[in-house]
Amino acid sequence: MGIIEIWKDIDGYGGVYQISNMGQIRSKTRKVHNYIKPGRILKTHNNGRDYLSVTLSANGIKQKHAYIHILVAEAFIDNPKNLPEVNHKDFDKSNNKVENLEWMTRKENREHYIKSKRHYAALAKRSIKTNTAYVKRILLAKEDVINGYDTGKTVKEMTEEFNLTKELIADILLIYGKVEYKLTQTLQMK
Repeated sequence: MGIIEIWKDIDGYGGVYQISNMGQIRSKTRKVHNYIKPGRILKTHNNGRDYLSVTLSANGIKQKHAYIHILVAEAFIDNPKNLPEVNHKDFDKSNNKVENLEWMTRKENREHYIKSKRHYAALAKRSIKTNTAYVKRILLAKEDVINGYDTGKTVKEMTEEFNLTKELIADILLIYGKVEYKLTQTLQMK
């Protein structure tokens, strides 16, 4: 048996729009001037950063671009601590089902993003575009650093033995999943 889709009115639009727990948005059948406008599922748009949004208007005047994940969270997820951001638990920004969303602080949301594989892919893509020489150094030193780390060498030992910076070693260990982001901060200080 599948999940039942539940619809709730979106606040601020006079009952014209509804959001579902599955991340869909619809307009309701209503009278506009002299005719009946049928309700329909609205098309969503990618905002260029993979978040889905929709344009809403009230009485043909007020237009607003609204993010689907925020509308779902506002309608279906309690937020007693008044947390400011909505997180996608599975890192998929197009999965706006209520069970995939949660309220959190900006700091928690950023830490969740840093842990995501997409973050590592974005780092690599940005690095290739902006600093090909640095990427080449990472690729050349990758094997030595990972083997050194796996055999228990310290960052200081690796900087001297491989003639690398602490920052480069920390980046390699982060990119290849040997340490978490917080630990790289500590490695760079040692």
